[in-house]
Amino acid sequence: MTAASDGPLADAAKPPATPERSGGRVRSFLLGARRFHLVVIAVLIVVAVALQAWKMVVVHGLEDDLVAQRTALLAQSRHALETQTTDLLRLSATPLGWAIRSAMLTNASADIDAYMAKLIQSKYVKRVALVDPTGKVIAATDLKLKGQLVGVAFPGTSIDTTEPRVEHLDDVTRVVVPVMDFTRQIGTLIYDYSDESINRHFESPGIVR
Repeated sequence: MTAASDGPLADAAKPPATPERSGGRVRSFLLGARRFHLVVIAVLIVVAVALQAWKMVVVHGLEDDLVAQRTALLAQSRHALETQTTDLLRLSATPLGWAIRSAMLTNASADIDAYMAKLIQSKYVKRVALVDPTGKVIAATDLKLKGQLVGVAFPGTSIDTTEPRVEHLDDVTRVVVPVMDFTRQIGTLIYDYSDESINRHFESPGIVR
């Protein structure tokens, strides 16, 4: 065969591409592109779900941190207020002890009752009692306490003290005021101060104390 036979005549002799073969290529291309789009969509969905989950974890963590910080701040504020309240109660108890002392030295029981009645008029004072050196309640705003021993009327409270003492109990703050003569303790004034005055400053929806 001569070189001329390899020219245009040879190309013309080749059979033309059939429509079936061309359509197969198109379908193959389209199917490949479609699979690619499906893969891209699936990847985007996975990324979106992962981002949403990460966002939820981060937000939940931030909320927990804020709650912990708020709880810690609340505890610190409450402790500071209790400390301030303790100091104020001790300060106010000293002149009250002096007044009761004067009344006891002169046997002015009416004056003692008047002091106690005035004290119980305070919104947050729940009860007041005067105890003698033997530990017996000799005067009280709650008449059921009169005649009882201090261990029964005020369980866990000791009258052995030489200066005002403040006790923080479950639902009250108890003030124990020694009534001193020049050389000895002649009595003890005890009164319970409601913690409502403190708790109401910390009432807030959504916070568990």
